[in-house]
Amino acid sequence: MSIAVYAPSLAIELVTGVSTRISTAVISFVCIFYSTLGGLKAVLWADVLQAFIMLLSLAVIAGKGVADVGGMTVMWDRVQKSGRVHFFNFDPDPRTRHTVWTCLIAGYFFWLPTYAATQVQIQRFLSLPTISRARRTIVINFVGLFVIVGLCFFTGCVILAKYYDCDPLTTKEVEKSDQLVPHFVKSTVEGVPGLLGLFVSGLTCASMSSLSSGLSALSSITTYDYVSKWFPHFGDAKLSQISKLSCFVLGVVTYLFIFVVEIMGNILPATTALSGLLIGPTLGLFTLGMFFPPTTTKVASSLD
Repeated sequence: MSIAVYAPSLAIELVTGVSTRISTAVISFVCIFYSTLGGLKAVLWADVLQAFIMLLSLAVIAGKGVADVGGMTVMWDRVQKSGRVHFFNFDPDPRTRHTVWTCLIAGYFFWLPTYAATQVQIQRFLSLPTISRARRTIVINFVGLFVIVGLCFFTGCVILAKYYDCDPLTTKEVEKSDQLVPHFVKSTVEGVPGLLGLFVSGLTCASMSSLSSGLSALSSITTYDYVSKWFPHFGDAKLSQISKLSCFVLGVVTYLFIFVVEIMGNILPATTALSGLLIGPTLGLFTLGMFFPPTTTKVASSLD
């Protein structure tokens, strides 16, 4: 969650000059405010608006980039000449980073824990009245995810085409690959009023959406998995107050962890490593419970 706030703040600093310390503080505490007061309902409705802004921002920036490089034909021609796009690489060697097999198999196990073993998603499934509605929601989510990932891939192709013969990393215009997208945006939006603001809005929405969902999940876990079991005599009104308090406290803790994220190096490898470290064992516990219901807490803990 701290990475989800810090990474967009790096891009905001590069394109606007606003310090990451300021942007992370503003994003964090605005998000803590509405997540604490509104709970899951506020988080979900905010996510709807934020998703539309993110999609619009990504689509407009990518479209402007295509126009700058000379159109789709020129862009795709440069991408193919770069030799970086391989749609049908069936190399069975698992050491090859990107093949059809690594994308299908590794991609499956990369996304499975997110949708099947995280409180962020499970509590959303449980908020729906029926299983059929939950299934329908997952299908809609798949379409949206396909569009977002596709736009990200397309934007990467546009950036590759734009810097086809002038790599910003080689020329030291940027220090690391995390800065490529904001560098591209900064050069693309020049002279077009409103585009920079739209890009910053998209980044902010992405950050707030991730943080608010995480805070809602953490406060639910704290309240119902721990407090309600330790103090079974607490009523719903009391638990609601505790849930809001825990959301606020956990939000502050998340903000403080941003200062740790600052010294972690490249963001993407760190995110992938942490996800595998934390979410992988959680998927194992869910799978164990589904296929071996008699398993005890002690056995599950020792395996984890």
